This record gives sequence, C-alpha cells and structure tokens, in this order.
Amino acid sequence: METSKFLSLLTEYMEIESSNLTVDTELKSLPEFGSLSIMSIIALVDEHFDKTISAKDLGNVVTINDLMSLIGRENFSA
Repeated sequence: METSKFLSLLTEYMEIESSNLTVDTELKSLPEFGSLSIMSIIALVDEHFDKTISAKDLGNVVTINDLMSLIGRENFSA
C-alpha cells in the first residue's frame, strides 16, 4: 500500500478532521486519539493488511512510522 493511501485511511478510520498526517506524526498528540481510535486502528490493520495487532502492541507505538513498522515495512511503498 502506498504511504499516502495509508495516511488517508488512518484519517478516515480515526475520524480526524485535519488530514495533515505524516509518518512522523505522534499518535498520542492527536486530539482524536483515544480508546476508540485504538480500536479503529486495529480494525484498519485487520481489514487492509490481514494482520492482527492488539491494543498492547499499540502501546509501544509513538509515531505513524512506528505503526507502519509494526504492520511490516514490506506492506508499504513510497
């Protein structure tokens, strides 16, 4: 998946009004980030990458770049 498509999906799934996400964006700095966002990210990863991650896995994620590493770099292209 292209990185820009992934950022767009994150914006959609997390219901973020601003679409100024970058791979360096810290998830916890987003006003929309909370327990519902965590569930949305888990659903996004399951649906689009056929991979199961847990809320505990996301506890170690700081930036979107970290999330992409958790999912697997091989799943992304520029």
